[in-house]
Amino acid sequence: MELLFDFINHRNADLRLISEQTLDSILRHLMSELSSSRVVVVLMCEIKRNGAARSLTAAISRLAHVVKHIKPNRAGAIGVHLIVALLSIARRPEEAVQSALEKNLPSIFAVLGHELPSQRCDGAIALYELALENLELSGTANRAAAIIICQLSSFLPNILRKAFKQFSKNLALADDQNGKVGLVGTLNSLRLLWPIIMAHKTELDIDAIHNMIRDTLRCVYSNRSEVVVASLELLERLLFYIPQLQVSAFFPQLVTTPHGALLEDDIKSQLTIVSSSAYAASQLSSLRASPVDSVFDAPSPLTFGDCTSENDRPLELSPDTENADSEPRTGSSCAEDEEILDPLRHNDVFDELDVETRSLEAATASEASSCHMDGTAIPISLPPDISNASFITYTAVLLARRFLLADQCLRLIPDREARVSHKILAMNCLSSLALYLPNFFDIPLRPPGGLGVQCLRDIELFLCHDDDQLKAATITTIVAATQASSRSRSAPSTDSPWLFMKCVLECVRSRRAQSSRALLSALKTAGRVVYQSNLTDRICEFACENYRDNYFLLRVAVVEYLASIDWCVAESSSRCLPDDVINVYLRLLADEDPRVRKAAADNLPL
Repeated sequence: MELLFDFINHRNADLRLISEQTLDSILRHLMSELSSSRVVVVLMCEIKRNGAARSLTAAISRLAHVVKHIKPNRAGAIGVHLIVALLSIARRPEEAVQSALEKNLPSIFAVLGHELPSQRCDGAIALYELALENLELSGTANRAAAIIICQLSSFLPNILRKAFKQFSKNLALADDQNGKVGLVGTLNSLRLLWPIIMAHKTELDIDAIHNMIRDTLRCVYSNRSEVVVASLELLERLLFYIPQLQVSAFFPQLVTTPHGALLEDDIKSQLTIVSSSAYAASQLSSLRASPVDSVFDAPSPLTFGDCTSENDRPLELSPDTENADSEPRTGSSCAEDEEILDPLRHNDVFDELDVETRSLEAATASEASSCHMDGTAIPISLPPDISNASFITYTAVLLARRFLLADQCLRLIPDREARVSHKILAMNCLSSLALYLPNFFDIPLRPPGGLGVQCLRDIELFLCHDDDQLKAATITTIVAATQASSRSRSAPSTDSPWLFMKCVLECVRSRRAQSSRALLSALKTAGRVVYQSNLTDRICEFACENYRDNYFLLRVAVVEYLASIDWCVAESSSRCLPDDVINVYLRLLADEDPRVRKAAADNLPL
């Protein structure tokens, strides 16, 4: 078997292909004879050998396929051996090896990981620390490290706590200039870890979770596209867990966390030290020095102490300054011994001092401005002036102002100022937030609102955007906001019905596959809104017209929407299932794509 693995790395492509086919035949024969243990042993030996990249990736990928046949009583021991082997494999620089880890480790740990807590595995902590180091690498190695941390945290609670604490610190000290790659790795790892964090929410501090959310919102102000994308993807993931986050009393614009306050105070203290040094240098440069005691000289407000005092004694104001004119001036022995510089004769020394003072002042000013300037670096704290509401409303306004709306009525942020990919991710986040905001369309971008202040209803302008994915995300957001408004016990928003109607009619008119799929997918759970709008027949007809579309996901959306209609309560001209709908559904049950057939069979209303 080892010889076959060696030939898999041969430079001749035909020989590599024959070796892989032969290896697969032998493994299938062993599996058919119920010798799965022998197969696992063969593959683990090759993995622990850590040979050539092609041989190693072949062994890892095949282990992912046969791992489900491992006996439960042996899964723990095999998992320990795998972790020990990963300590050397994770250090390899080959992209193929890192890609194999990224792709296959989740399915492998899904079987082996459950037995790890019962095993004594000292290599797990070392593997976690190695993965933390790999988060500073870019590309596939970064993603593979995030997968390793996620898998270890899923089954080992002590590693989950370590990772949560470390990533909280990384986000609190987020730097997109010098630590961009590490910050992206942290955000991607948290995106994978967030379901696990929510599952163990009771074991973690809710305030620490809120601080992590606040720091994620800070990262969307980065001027690095990779950081913005990673932070928006993490934000999109965590917004699925809004009911579990206890955000009703969470105000992210208010910095109340000790760590954040200490961080801000530390920066302020550094600025104070720099500015005080600059002030002392400027005071020193303004001291008057003259080799001759002239009667025309004004009495100096500074007096030097005894020459026997220490050299580092600070200059002090004389207590007899007010009586300086009435008392005769007496020469000091210290003044006679010390050399007094004449600024006219030593002009170069004072010029250098002035230049240094000006450079210190300029550095202080630039550092102070960089800490609070939006769009150039991650700010210390979130802007408090855009909204005084709690997390859900504040986040919606922040995302709209940062990526979507120009803070002027009927004006959008141009694509040259905010990337379309960022807008799509921000709109996806808004669709999750809109489900919890009954007055979503009426929320102003600047408190307290009023005439001339742009509101979130202007997102409907994106229905005319050229990008289909952005238009689809806008449709999902409008439908979600309309659902929230219809569920509200208070007076519903007056803009919701006509914005929903405009969204549906624009989608029907454009006939774009992405938009049509987004509309039908969103309407699956919005039946009440459709029934109240008397649009059941129109949307049903629209869905039946798309069952032959080449885009298979649109055909799946058609199946799911048709199956979700409750004809008993729907405001439709038909009180029973129409014949056209039955014919379309039967055709989709016999669709050429197996994924469409499966969706039709799973959603078949019986």
